[in-house]
Amino acid sequence: MRRLLERGLPRGNERVLDLGCGTGEWLLRALATRPHLHAEGVDTSEDALAQARRALQQRLDAMRMLESYRRQHEEQQHLIVTMRNALKQLQAKTEETELNIELLQMRRRRAQIQQAVYDTLSKNKQEHAQERVRRAEELGCRTGLERLDPIARCGRSSQRGARG
Repeated sequence: MRRLLERGLPRGNERVLDLGCGTGEWLLRALATRPHLHAEGVDTSEDALAQARRALQQRLDAMRMLESYRRQHEEQQHLIVTMRNALKQLQAKTEETELNIELLQMRRRRAQIQQAVYDTLSKNKQEHAQERVRRAEELGCRTGLERLDPIARCGRSSQRGARG
């Protein structure tokens, strides 16, 4: 059958007439290998033609179902590719977010260190200023003069107080 179809129907879209087709078995085989074939069957037996119609209908239903499955498979493959791409993008965004979190944590640690250094320096500056005021008061300097080198001022005040 295959060799007959290859020789007689090289393009696969020819017209075929089967006289005395019976149940249409030959036409169905031809259509199975050459789906674009235009086939007609003629027979005197109504029962055989009815059986051929049922077989053809089953064949067409099977072809439609097969085409539907093929389309579904293509759609599923497309969906799989789309989902894989979406997952790759999500993974990249997740990695980017994790990196941003690490950077923010590092910046926070640096800011805390800077704040601690600033607080320490400010505290030392205040303590140093308070120490100078305390020393000036011990030397008997007047209030407000500690901003202008309290030790030198106190020395002059002490000298003036000693003379007067």
